[in-house]
Amino acid sequence: MLVTGGTCPVGECFLRKIAAAGHFRIVCLVRPERDASSLRDLPIEFIHCDLDRDPLSPEWLRDVDLVVHVAGIRRVIPVLEAMERSGVGTGLFVNTAAVHSRFSVASQEYRCLEDRMIEYCERTGIRYAAIRPTMIYGDGRNRNVSLLVRHLSRHSFFPLFGSGEALVQPVFYQDVAGALVSLLAYPEVWGRFYDTGGKASFSYRRFVEAVGAVLGKKVRFVRLPVQAGITLARLGERMGRLVPWTEEQVLRSTEDRVTDNTPAREAFGYDPRGFWEGLEAEITALRSRGVLQ
Repeated sequence: MLVTGGTCPVGECFLRKIAAAGHFRIVCLVRPERDASSLRDLPIEFIHCDLDRDPLSPEWLRDVDLVVHVAGIRRVIPVLEAMERSGVGTGLFVNTAAVHSRFSVASQEYRCLEDRMIEYCERTGIRYAAIRPTMIYGDGRNRNVSLLVRHLSRHSFFPLFGSGEALVQPVFYQDVAGALVSLLAYPEVWGRFYDTGGKASFSYRRFVEAVGAVLGKKVRFVRLPVQAGITLARLGERMGRLVPWTEEQVLRSTEDRVTDNTPAREAFGYDPRGFWEGLEAEITALRSRGVLQ
């Protein structure tokens, strides 16, 4: 098995689950600048490779019969090309639930790559299964909840674009990794994408308030018109990201970011944990790293 993205929270958790099972020889691609010391206790062969600039060597895929590509759908085509050249016929992949967004700035690239991936696999006979997680959180290293926690640990105010009533459905990173592991046990799952969200959905405003409550903070929302947020984001981008949000973040905060877990539950028993349990784990992880007091 060759795994990409092994140093991200989902990838690391997946590797630990697979290594514990002991059924696979594991090769893990790691960017040269990434710290993989947390994985050194596992029986894994590490190869330094940056998929953004380095092609996958056939030598690395020798005796590999499965690729698990966690490193992002943006790099999926070079991975598939390497699989075809080396005769690797099976792959697990991770896209994002942002593919469902009605805003092209958020979804167009993911949709295009997903379509290209499906076409490539059907043309070459590569067997695939893939998941589309919603907002991933839980170990203190993500760019979603952990950034929100850090902000609210220092400030009580938070910018809110629009009403704040759009729904979110955060998913714990261990549940995403568990979904990948489960896919390996069910032969009927192949040839499909599965949405994998958290157990429940709630309004974006309630989501922010929940994080504040765990930190003992009462959040003061600063309401901003959506168009003002977009304009500021565009100006900030031109001037070197002086604004701590992007146009995509503003737009997506106004739409429901939820998925239907039913197909995943029926196909391979997907059963994610509740948000409060995962949020406590996120806070604990941040405190263990000295980010929070």
